[in-house]
Amino acid sequence: MKNRKWPLGSIMSLSMLVEGKWAGYAAMGLDTCQVSLPWDLAGTEAERRALTGAREALPMVSTILSWGEPAVWNFIDGPGTLGIVPEAYRARRVACLKRQLDFAGGCGVKLISTHAGFIPESPKDPAYGGVVDTLAELACAYAPEHVRILDAGCGEGYYSAAVFQALDRAGKAPMLAGIDLSKHALRRAAKREKAAEFAVASVYNLPVADEAVHLLLNCFSPLALEEFLRVLKPGGVYFYVVPGARHLWQLKEVLYDRPYPNEEKRTPYAGFEYLEVRAIDETIHLPDRQTISDLFQMTPYFWKTPKAGTERLAALDELDTQISFRVHVFRKQ
Repeated sequence: MKNRKWPLGSIMSLSMLVEGKWAGYAAMGLDTCQVSLPWDLAGTEAERRALTGAREALPMVSTILSWGEPAVWNFIDGPGTLGIVPEAYRARRVACLKRQLDFAGGCGVKLISTHAGFIPESPKDPAYGGVVDTLAELACAYAPEHVRILDAGCGEGYYSAAVFQALDRAGKAPMLAGIDLSKHALRRAAKREKAAEFAVASVYNLPVADEAVHLLLNCFSPLALEEFLRVLKPGGVYFYVVPGARHLWQLKEVLYDRPYPNEEKRTPYAGFEYLEVRAIDETIHLPDRQTISDLFQMTPYFWKTPKAGTERLAALDELDTQISFRVHVFRKQ
């Protein structure tokens, strides 16, 4: 345990801390504890003493800020995140975050995290089909027999399940694991593909052995190259999915007076051989105001668009817009 490269720990609720269940962590050789703060945090003196005591006793204590409303936890009907919380809940969500931040900071916790929003990955998303088809095709082309797949940032598991099922149909006998910070998304991922394994974890600290993975998926998630190199086998393949330069261009033309394209480049990363990039470029039709609004709320532009741009978009009865993605393919050297 002392010679391991990465800190080892677990997630615990604040109520478990109050009950004193963190005391066995040090004896077990665990380095870190991530404490989930409840959305209806009371901030009692007992809770403060428990979190402060754990922070002082363990080498590393962090907190994750949870949210309890709305009761539906998925990307389509009501995600429990700040990024695309339904409008009726946003003020309460912000107030909840502030209360949790003040509490954790007052207890001396230095590392505080929450979920700030999601890239949509729903079968209802018009971009879904093209991304899935391309990933499945590439996986079948590059994956060996008995392939071990890791989806780093799997969300609700749409992409990872589609790749797994394509490889299974191709007779590759795949094994699939996925990680994400959202346990609620992972519950849906586990229901979607029951043959896979899922865990709450960060892409920067993957709970995976060295050189254990043949194929690594990274769809719209943070780039953690050091970890990806560690877990990939020599010759293992890495798919990196990002938006293209003109993704949602016509939508951006409505929102902004001077829209700018996304940066698009082929970056060579140390330790990887750049194999190819696949382009996905299509035009989608949004037939009504509700569909336009649904897509807009799935994008990061929802939070940084001037009021005038939002009003222009809301006035449209329909919209045709380009969707553009790039799948970059790398091989570990």
